[in-house]
Parts: sequence; C-alpha cells; structure tokens
Amino acid sequence: MIAIVKEMALFPLERKAWAHVAILKEPYLSLILDLIKTIESRFLKTRSSPWLKVKENDLIYLKKSGGNILGKALVERVEYFSGLTFEKIEALVERYRDQLQIRPDFLELKKDSKYAILIWLKNVQRIAPITYFQKGQQAWIVLHENIEFQG
Repeated sequence: MIAIVKEMALFPLERKAWAHVAILKEPYLSLILDLIKTIESRFLKTRSSPWLKVKENDLIYLKKSGGNILGKALVERVEYFSGLTFEKIEALVERYRDQLQIRPDFLELKKDSKYAILIWLKNVQRIAPITYFQKGQQAWIVLHENIEFQG
C-alpha cells in the first residue's frame, strides 16, 4: 500500500463557518444533487483555492458551470493531501472511486497534480435557481462568511 501524506488545516478556534461557491460541470453537479456523488474533489498542481480554506460545517453552494446556483450542501469532513505522485493519486482514486464518481480519463487528466482536497458532503439540497455572476474563470470561490442567498 502506498503511503499518502495527509495535511491538516489549522483553523483558528473561533473561525465561524464560511460559505463557498463550487462551480461544477455536468454530470458532476447532477450526481451530487442526486446523492450519488458524495465526495467533491479538487486535484491541484498548486495550492490554489480552496486549499486549506474548507472545514467541517462550511456551506457550499453548487453552481452549474456557465449557469445558476442549483443546490447547496454542508461539509461533513475534509481531507487535504500534498506531495502527490501518480501512484498516490491512483491510490486515492481507487479508495474513493464510488463516492467520487469520476470519469474514465480522470487519472490521465490529473496525473500531474501535487495536491488534493476531498470534501465529504452532507445535507445536499436542490434549491430554486440563483443567479450568481462570478469574475474570472475560477472553479471555486470562498465567500468567507456564511451567506444565505435569496432565490
């Protein structure tokens, strides 16, 4: 078995829950909303957002890429991994394949990743569509405050 280095995020004890907007392509958004995909993952080449910014009980709004926010979920658990190699990525994917619901070419697409974030989701809910205009092409937005959007 390959050892995978897990990093712990050190949050101030007083840090309240934050809100995030995760931009998701299909079929991943529907798989989450249908409660089939239970872990959202981000495999990264650099420590970019949401690296070390997500914690248990944070709120994640689920936004369709190029579309509206269509759902929300709470973070049940989050794990951060660094120092990844192809073999370590492969081991993570094998371990959580059913919960990740990844595409067949995922390993090829993410083979150069050095970091990974696995986010277990709970209380997933479909919501009335909310228009949210994002600046730039980022796939994750940290709002810092637990904001409730009004639909």
